[in-house]
Amino acid sequence: APELLDGIAGKAWKLTGTRMVEFDKKGIVTGKLRTLALWLRPETDNPRDVALLSNVSYNGDPAQAEYAGGEEYRLVDGEIEIRVNKMYPAYSTRMRTTGAGIVAGQWQHVTIIMGDENLSQDTRVFIDGEEIVTRILSESGSRSKQRGGFGFGADRSKEAAGFRGALDELRVYEKPLDESQVAALFASDAVPYASAREKSGQSTEHEMRWLTDARHRAEDTSYAMLSASHRSLWAKLLHFEKTFPTVMVMEEMPVPRRAFILKRGVYDAHGDEVTAKTPELIAPWPKDAPTNRLGLALWFTQPQHPLTSRVVVNRFWAQFFGIGLVKTLEDFGSQGDYPSHPELLDWLARHFVDSGWDVKALVRMMVLSSIYRQSSQITPEMLARDPENRLLARAPRLRLQAEFLRDQALALGGLLTEKIGGPSVYPEQPDGFYKGVTVDDKNQWMTSKGDDLYRRSLYTFWKRTALHPVMGTLDAPARETCTVRRSRTNTPLQALVLMNEPGFVQAARALGQRMEKEGGTTDESKLHWGFQLATGRAPAAAEFAELQRALADARQSADETPFATVGSILLNLDELVTRE
Repeated sequence: APELLDGIAGKAWKLTGTRMVEFDKKGIVTGKLRTLALWLRPETDNPRDVALLSNVSYNGDPAQAEYAGGEEYRLVDGEIEIRVNKMYPAYSTRMRTTGAGIVAGQWQHVTIIMGDENLSQDTRVFIDGEEIVTRILSESGSRSKQRGGFGFGADRSKEAAGFRGALDELRVYEKPLDESQVAALFASDAVPYASAREKSGQSTEHEMRWLTDARHRAEDTSYAMLSASHRSLWAKLLHFEKTFPTVMVMEEMPVPRRAFILKRGVYDAHGDEVTAKTPELIAPWPKDAPTNRLGLALWFTQPQHPLTSRVVVNRFWAQFFGIGLVKTLEDFGSQGDYPSHPELLDWLARHFVDSGWDVKALVRMMVLSSIYRQSSQITPEMLARDPENRLLARAPRLRLQAEFLRDQALALGGLLTEKIGGPSVYPEQPDGFYKGVTVDDKNQWMTSKGDDLYRRSLYTFWKRTALHPVMGTLDAPARETCTVRRSRTNTPLQALVLMNEPGFVQAARALGQRMEKEGGTTDESKLHWGFQLATGRAPAAAEFAELQRALADARQSADETPFATVGSILLNLDELVTRE
């Protein structure tokens, strides 16, 4: 057993860093530990990185499956670090506090509340009864298997550094405590200890702060209420911050890694050393620009750069006209197409740079141009002479992109959720679509509910090798490779999707309901209203007659929602599916 000394409440363990202190045979079982509370007082010669409570061993081959699996709670540079490993470090969730300030020679109370379903976001750490910021260092969805009891003061590695200092009042709970319970647990030990130290004239400034705060809470009810409110709001703020998405950030190395030409591609057969540089033939390196990624960005965006503005302008042109001035959007090099209107491309690029790279101004100029606003009707002579419309003798006529089609249908039905930002959503898709694509059952499609079903297609979860079937059918590309120029096809399956896919069916039904509620009191006014909402114009006599016939047929077939049939017809009009 460890040596005993005077502690916070009675006697405390003194650990000298020589070995791990084992608990009883039952120990603390991984998966059941929800709250851990203890008092710590490190010595000045305590290692900078040491396990406090651990069932992990770092012995063995790091490439082995489940290497260093288990859970542990470490003290690293005065901060608390929590590790839940399936295989360290590849499949490890690591969290570390910021501002714990655990220093040598001073008693401090540490409470760790482990998350359950959402480990990284729900785990909380308290120092002296106050919750502090916890950063996520790495995150893995895999949890460790139950590995038996913990030991204190070191991990289970053969030559692990051990904790040097004192431990007192170790408490373990199989349930999560709330912030008021944590505060009460801290105060129940801290106040009697600090009072005794004050009477003996040995109290430190740190200990006197415990007493001052406790006396204010006891004597001033308004202070106690404000303190409790502050603690609750602070906890909510910390939890909210944990919901922020993790962003990968690249940082330049202090000393750049040396790079060599590899002889015959052999990794250890170094030839001449090479350094990063841009082609002087395209544009000179900006004066005083650093030779790093910032310098590269400055090189790309300097006004005299001949490529950047032309590439950007050409892609916007292709978005509105169906084909770029340079047809090969992805290739402006010697293997790419020559521009159909080189002087127009030069002028647009120069104007774009001179405007301060103003995208809105560029788009406005394109869509208000006489070329864009002309008719898309085509004669046999025009088709024979210029099938791709490279001469711009007519406006483009092309089917809308997959995302535009779905969002348009939802908007016409009044279903489209206009919320901006947030996590990905999961609209309906066929059952079993992921079967054979994913190996982990946790990665199966979980259909969203409520308004998330009708968010813009931009927010639809997009698996790299298995995109949403509606998007794939309507020619959205997979993400195995970068796709600058989408293909356009015209297949019967696309028509079936627009008529039968659950999202489009719901949109048609919702459009029919809008026609009944907002279109007036007669069938004629409702049909006129729906057609004009969808197309932006009044229906011709023949078109109106077809709508009336469709409505009558739907009623004759005892359809409970006859206007939904009309809504489906409107959503499938060539005028809505095609930009013309």
